[in-house]
Amino acid sequence: MLLKQIITDINASREFRELNLSVNTPMSVEGVSPASFPFLISAIFNTTLKQILVVTDNTEHLNDLYADLTCFIDDQYLFRFPSWDTIPYEFMTPS
Repeated sequence: MLLKQIITDINASREFRELNLSVNTPMSVEGVSPASFPFLISAIFNTTLKQILVVTDNTEHLNDLYADLTCFIDDQYLFRFPSWDTIPYEFMTPS
Protein backbone atom coordinates (compact mmCIF):
# COMPACT_ATOMS: atom_id res chain seq x y z
CA MET A 1 0.00 0.00 0.00
CA LEU A 2 1.39 3.37 -0.99
CA LEU A 3 0.90 6.10 1.61
CA LYS A 4 0.77 8.98 -0.86
CA GLN A 5 -1.21 11.35 1.40
CA ILE A 6 1.67 11.59 3.88
CA ILE A 7 4.04 12.54 1.07
CA THR A 8 1.54 15.10 -0.22
CA ASP A 9 1.41 16.68 3.24
CA ILE A 10 5.21 16.80 3.44
CA ASN A 11 5.40 18.41 -0.02
CA ALA A 12 2.96 21.10 1.14
CA SER A 13 5.02 22.01 4.22
CA ARG A 14 6.94 25.30 4.31
CA GLU A 15 10.22 23.57 5.16
CA PHE A 16 10.01 21.24 2.17
CA ARG A 17 9.13 24.08 -0.20
CA GLU A 18 12.29 25.91 0.96
CA LEU A 19 14.43 23.11 -0.51
CA ASN A 20 15.48 24.23 -3.97
CA LEU A 21 14.74 21.00 -5.84
CA SER A 22 14.69 22.62 -9.28
CA VAL A 23 18.46 23.17 -9.23
CA ASN A 24 20.40 20.32 -10.87
CA THR A 25 23.21 20.20 -8.33
CA PRO A 26 24.03 17.57 -5.72
CA MET A 27 22.19 18.05 -2.44
CA SER A 28 23.05 17.04 1.08
CA VAL A 29 20.35 17.17 3.73
CA GLU A 30 21.52 17.08 7.33
CA GLY A 31 19.92 17.28 10.75
CA VAL A 32 17.05 14.94 9.92
CA SER A 33 16.16 12.14 12.29
CA PRO A 34 16.69 8.64 10.85
CA ALA A 35 12.97 7.92 11.18
CA SER A 36 12.29 10.79 8.75
CA PHE A 37 14.57 9.51 5.97
CA PRO A 38 11.92 7.46 4.14
CA PHE A 39 9.46 10.37 4.19
CA LEU A 40 12.01 12.88 2.93
CA ILE A 41 13.48 10.60 0.26
CA SER A 42 10.00 9.70 -1.00
CA ALA A 43 8.86 13.32 -1.06
CA ILE A 44 11.94 14.39 -3.03
CA PHE A 45 11.59 11.47 -5.47
CA ASN A 46 7.85 12.07 -6.04
CA THR A 47 8.48 15.79 -6.56
CA THR A 48 11.46 15.61 -8.91
CA LEU A 49 10.98 12.15 -10.48
CA LYS A 50 14.77 11.92 -10.70
CA GLN A 51 17.14 9.23 -9.55
CA ILE A 52 18.32 9.47 -5.95
CA LEU A 53 21.32 7.66 -4.52
CA VAL A 54 21.12 6.90 -0.82
CA VAL A 55 24.13 5.41 0.96
CA THR A 56 23.62 3.52 4.22
CA ASP A 57 26.27 2.43 6.67
CA ASN A 58 25.40 -1.28 6.68
CA THR A 59 23.20 -3.92 5.06
CA GLU A 60 20.72 -3.94 7.94
CA HIS A 61 20.01 -0.22 7.49
CA LEU A 62 19.79 -0.77 3.72
CA ASN A 63 17.11 -3.44 4.14
CA ASP A 64 15.19 -1.39 6.74
CA LEU A 65 15.21 1.71 4.55
CA TYR A 66 14.18 -0.32 1.49
CA ALA A 67 11.22 -1.80 3.40
CA ASP A 68 10.16 1.66 4.58
CA LEU A 69 10.46 3.18 1.11
CA THR A 70 8.20 0.51 -0.41
CA CYS A 71 5.35 2.10 1.57
CA PHE A 72 5.74 5.35 -0.37
CA ILE A 73 7.40 4.45 -3.68
CA ASP A 74 6.46 1.60 -6.00
CA ASP A 75 9.20 -1.02 -5.63
CA GLN A 76 9.80 -1.09 -9.40
CA TYR A 77 11.68 2.21 -8.84
CA LEU A 78 13.80 0.94 -5.94
CA PHE A 79 17.12 -0.86 -6.33
CA ARG A 80 19.46 -2.28 -3.70
CA PHE A 81 23.21 -2.54 -4.16
CA PRO A 82 24.49 -4.43 -1.10
CA SER A 83 28.15 -4.45 -0.15
CA TRP A 84 30.47 -7.16 -1.47
CA ASP A 85 31.29 -8.59 1.96
CA THR A 86 34.98 -8.90 1.12
CA ILE A 87 37.99 -7.13 2.58
CA PRO A 88 39.76 -4.83 0.06
CA TYR A 89 43.03 -6.81 -0.07
CA GLU A 90 41.50 -10.26 0.24
CA PHE A 91 42.24 -12.54 -2.72
CA MET A 92 38.64 -13.58 -3.14
CA THR A 93 35.96 -12.76 -5.66
CA PRO A 94 32.76 -11.31 -4.17
CA SER A 95 29.60 -13.35 -4.57
